[in-house]
Amino acid sequence: MGVRPSVTVHADLHEGYDDSGNVDVLSEEFINAFVYNFSHYDYADIKRGMTLNEVENQLNVSLEALNQDSDTETKYRANDVIVVMHDERVDYIYISPQDTITKDQILSQYNAPTTTLAEHEISKGHSGYAYKVLPGSNFEVIIAFDVDDNVLYIKHTLDEASDAVDADNALTFIKRGLALNSINPENYVFETPETTESGDLVINFSSDDLDGYLTLTSYGQLDVYDNSQQQESTVLIPYYGN
Repeated sequence: MGVRPSVTVHADLHEGYDDSGNVDVLSEEFINAFVYNFSHYDYADIKRGMTLNEVENQLNVSLEALNQDSDTETKYRANDVIVVMHDERVDYIYISPQDTITKDQILSQYNAPTTTLAEHEISKGHSGYAYKVLPGSNFEVIIAFDVDDNVLYIKHTLDEASDAVDADNALTFIKRGLALNSINPENYVFETPETTESGDLVINFSSDDLDGYLTLTSYGQLDVYDNSQQQESTVLIPYYGN
């Protein structure tokens, strides 16, 4: 089920928030801008690849460092916006409202979810809703709730049951994934994709800076490895459908 079937897809990405990162997650502006677009790497004028100083200058607010639960990621809060940094640059973005937002309020504004999630199906939450608002896409929005049924976070992820990638469109996905890492795909030479038993694609490549291989799942996750099997990067590549 969709959130709001009448909403125009690909609405303005920069709506539903103020200049300091305060977000009204119950507003139609937020639903238009965040939910209907894959906002994992681009929301509130924050984009993947920005430095911490660039984010603070963009929002005109000092970021609050959060308790860390990862050796490779650092999280900061700009009011309702959570910025996750990796190697001193923005990796991805999600929303964690500071105001109390209840499950009933979400149901009232977002309507029934596509899927109801149990505790073991989500990260750091007691329960959750998944909204896949574009049936032909490969992404969905996860809204997680605490034990009191209040919103913990709202974030995008890929729908692992989707089947967006095949050998014919793999190169398009790869180019988009490399672009998310600010890498020019024209500097790479790709070999013919091979399909693994699990259905993933493996593509060997060579470039001036790095030789290695890529793995691309059927739902659109791209991982880059060097020849020693050291992972260089991972990105989620959205597909909006035909």
